[in-house]
Amino acid sequence: MKQRGGMAAAKLLCMALVFWGFLRQAAAQEGFISIDCGSTDSYTDSLGIAWVGDRRYTSSGANAAIDIKKANLGPDASTDRRKLQTLRYFPEPVGKFCYDLTVEASGKYLIRMTFLAGNQSSLNSTDFSVSLGAAHWQDLVIVDPWTPVVKEASFIALQVNLTICFRRGTNGDPFVNSIEVRPLSQYGYQLTIDDWIMTNIFRIDCGLKAGSPSVRSGFGCSPHSPSITE
Repeated sequence: MKQRGGMAAAKLLCMALVFWGFLRQAAAQEGFISIDCGSTDSYTDSLGIAWVGDRRYTSSGANAAIDIKKANLGPDASTDRRKLQTLRYFPEPVGKFCYDLTVEASGKYLIRMTFLAGNQSSLNSTDFSVSLGAAHWQDLVIVDPWTPVVKEASFIALQVNLTICFRRGTNGDPFVNSIEVRPLSQYGYQLTIDDWIMTNIFRIDCGLKAGSPSVRSGFGCSPHSPSITE
């Protein structure tokens, strides 16, 4: 009887630890938005981050799959691979094409977008702009279809509705592979309402060995007052 009681207690303890692990993982991702653009699947990656498809966030554009065998993914390929296998592109000739997200007003956030055209020949040489809300943020020119372009910024959410919009340039269609939004500590970057976007200019891996994922990293940023677009 004692042995059975001990086994039952051990099972209960194991279940409690597993449940606690799920709670900790959920708490760690509170406020995370991870969108696999062009995908219809929901999944958890190797880092334990939950990803969702993008249909709940946009009604524009079309989805496409990418053969990423030729892509230059770098040392962190295992975590980047799946989110780069699909994209959403916007072939409409005019207008702006937006994702609608919900965030916490006045909260500080990191946003990261990834762009990889791959074997989609119509996107191999394209230029377009990206805006956050009503503010112009980035002008992109895609010249190498097999090397991912990553754009990051820290920003203050001016309201609960965050729109991320794309406008076509002179060549090709706007597109995006993934959108990630992460809440930041209020005691982090010194952002103000006047200078509410801080754009990542470059990233440096310190102490990185060839073929190994980065351990310590830093990045240079440029605060600016974004121009307002219609």
